[in-house]
Amino acid sequence: MTDLAPQELRVIAAVADARGFSAAARDLGMTQSAVSHSVRTS
Repeated sequence: MTDLAPQELRVIAAVADARGFSAAARDLGMTQSAVSHSVRTS
């Protein structure tokens, strides 16, 4: 298991809180694809 960077943790938590990638992206000011990529590579 790899250590997660603080930004990766924030993205994963935002997806869980928002219950979706699109809503998390909107909350974080990121694109949905950037959120997906961040979670995929975590």
